[in-house]
Amino acid sequence: MANQFLVKDTFEDIRNISLSEVNDLNIGIYDGLLLLGYYVKGDIPVPVIYYISDTIELDNAGSVIDVGNGIKLEGTFNDLSFINFGVRGGNNLIDDSIQLKKLFDYASKKKINVVNTGGEYYLKQERAIPIKVNVDFGKSIFHLYEEYDLSSVGRFEILPDRQYSNITLPQGVMQQLNSGQSVIDFFKNYKNNYFIIENENQFINRNGGSGGRYYYTELFYIGENGSVMSEISGKLDGYTSCKAYPCSDDFTTIKGGIFKLNCKTSVNGYKISGFNCTRSRVRFIDQIVAYEDDVDYSDNLSPDLGFHLFQKCYDVSMVNIQSVSRANEGNSGTYGLGARYVTKLKLSNVNASSGNNAWGYMGGLHVKDLICENCSVSRIDVHYSAYNIIINNCFLSALAVAGGGVLAINNTTIHSNIYLAFRQDFGSVWSGDIIINNGVLINTTNLRCRILNYQYADFDFGMEQDLSLCNSLKINGFKYINNGGTSVRLNIIDVNLSKLVTIGKNRVVFPQYVELKDMKSINNDGFCPLVVDNLTGGKVHKFGGLLEGGLLTNVYFKCESIDVSNQYPTINQQNGTEQASSDSVYPKFEFIDCQNIKINAANLLCEVVVNGSIVSSYRSVNNNARHTITNSTIALNRIGAIASSFNVTSLNTLFINCLWKLPKLNGVQVESVSDINTILGNASMQFGPLNTEVVYGNHICSNLSSELINTLTSGNASPSLLMYNRLGLTNNIDYNPIIRNVGSTSERSAIAPTGFGYFNTDIHTVQVFNGSFWQNSIPEATVLVKGLINQAEEQPDSNANDVQNLVTDFNSLLTKLRNAGIIAL
Repeated sequence: MANQFLVKDTFEDIRNISLSEVNDLNIGIYDGLLLLGYYVKGDIPVPVIYYISDTIELDNAGSVIDVGNGIKLEGTFNDLSFINFGVRGGNNLIDDSIQLKKLFDYASKKKINVVNTGGEYYLKQERAIPIKVNVDFGKSIFHLYEEYDLSSVGRFEILPDRQYSNITLPQGVMQQLNSGQSVIDFFKNYKNNYFIIENENQFINRNGGSGGRYYYTELFYIGENGSVMSEISGKLDGYTSCKAYPCSDDFTTIKGGIFKLNCKTSVNGYKISGFNCTRSRVRFIDQIVAYEDDVDYSDNLSPDLGFHLFQKCYDVSMVNIQSVSRANEGNSGTYGLGARYVTKLKLSNVNASSGNNAWGYMGGLHVKDLICENCSVSRIDVHYSAYNIIINNCFLSALAVAGGGVLAINNTTIHSNIYLAFRQDFGSVWSGDIIINNGVLINTTNLRCRILNYQYADFDFGMEQDLSLCNSLKINGFKYINNGGTSVRLNIIDVNLSKLVTIGKNRVVFPQYVELKDMKSINNDGFCPLVVDNLTGGKVHKFGGLLEGGLLTNVYFKCESIDVSNQYPTINQQNGTEQASSDSVYPKFEFIDCQNIKINAANLLCEVVVNGSIVSSYRSVNNNARHTITNSTIALNRIGAIASSFNVTSLNTLFINCLWKLPKLNGVQVESVSDINTILGNASMQFGPLNTEVVYGNHICSNLSSELINTLTSGNASPSLLMYNRLGLTNNIDYNPIIRNVGSTSERSAIAPTGFGYFNTDIHTVQVFNGSFWQNSIPEATVLVKGLINQAEEQPDSNANDVQNLVTDFNSLLTKLRNAGIIAL
């Protein structure tokens, strides 16, 4: 009879099958065996049909059953559930990992997806549980006994279907790769393969911490018709190994699951506590990694490469993941996520909590095309050879990288004293462009604060090439919030070369272009575009220096709409060291529409251009530097024990169309000329060169505010010549605009340059200083001198009808003309 099945309620019933039933199955009386449950009827998602099979698989108490007499039954599954292999969970005395490993081993071989919607499971002894299929863990809870962790394999191994192949590249292929050729005929037979090429003869970096050596490595994916789908990051001189890793044709999804860690490990060296993924095109979705409720996460004794670890794979991602940052024990890094030799890694909505002794969430080596979006994690860290990183809408505790390509950070807040750190133990290098849009740095420390931090370890990195800070930097929108309790300036580019011991071998290359726009310091702590300790270690791939025609700059800083505090210098040279060579750093700073700029260029050989801004302090004494301040307000403010707020003796300093306001001392307006002299210190601006016997000073059309003029000319006193000298306003061309030119008689200056005009509001007349005293600009008229007259009084038309009345009217007219000064008395 067709479609007749032997029905069994439980797996135990199958174990107790009679010999006659086995014989009936063997001779075809029954088409197969229908199982309704594992432990009890109905406890499996759907009934399972088992058929007689010649499989070589051993009895696994799930999909394959040895019923005796050399007969095996093998089940047919659309999906596999844990209960299909007898894993029902809920008992911490049972090691569920043993049967789960058998389940996933069978599922991977037969390409059967695993779906398990819930339950609580205890994984102890078994490691390397293989996964090659889609898995939906649902709300299943896994208690992981980390004392069984190993350094070589993970709890789960996400494996490729095929192993890598060693490839021999024909002559000329390396040149095609290095030239950036996008389609290469040789690779047509390697469609959907991920290539890793390494040249151990091309040593480029040594770890400043461990001393480990790193070689030049290239990662790329091959698409249709031999197309190279990944950007080639540099130049290979050759290769010592070339491996092709076959990628899956579709995506493998590992979804769901809650994984609890007991933090009891003592592995000698790094371990792998969770998923070790060496398969390309894998998606981890909707997972939670947490600590057991009754343990202290600081009990973690061994460093962890990552609960999720990606190695030598392409196009992998994590979406909607709640994880943890592992505790830091000793000096070894320990992570929640690891990535090594990975291209196209995407993190979306990943959240990882962190304690005070946590090391960080992510640690990576050789990671290309990394995207992080909508994540909140303790730290994103690619130790070495990161290439192309995009971070969008994230909240991080730290961001540390070393590598090159494009580094773009958008709408991201970092809770630290450093926004972007470059790994000092891997050369503190970024060979590419850096873009930051709408960044936020929240500082809660009293430490030195930086946006880009380059600190070099005291170590020979073994690299023969120069160390690049970046090719260019663009920041459009940035907010600095200092909650540390102490005023701390934010350095935008902070470079410390004092520990770089390989100066003869390596030089630090500065960016040629830096653009900073719309930056605000919420607590008024200030920005400084560039701070360099020991400039002799730096260079630029552009010639600069002093030529016959003057200074040629080679680094350009454009600062626009920056709300700079007057608490700290906006430009501040460290150590006062002159640049050492012709290819050293000669910067140009341009400030447009910036507030409270405080320039401390000192001896710095640079060019500074300020336009439409407010300047609270200015110091420049290098006669070879160039400083031009136009259409700006000079509002000096001496803070505390600062030597002076104005010390400009550079010959090449020029103020054009600037308004000088009454200075302040610690934020309070001064009230006397002596206070003004205190603000200015002992500075004395010098004059420029002679030109056709005309002396050109440091000012063109400079003006003083009414408050400053009132202070300088208070009490009808002479203007302070010391003030004039210090501002460089001692010649007649520039002297006139700084003396009050309108007011009452009492407000008029006692002296002025000969010919200086003053509108006297008491008599509504322009007066001129003749060298000795003030006189009206137009004298009273005489018979011999043309001059000032009044309008005569009104004289009505005459109605005289005789000579006597006509004489009377005529004499009245003559009197009025004499009174008006029109005719002599």
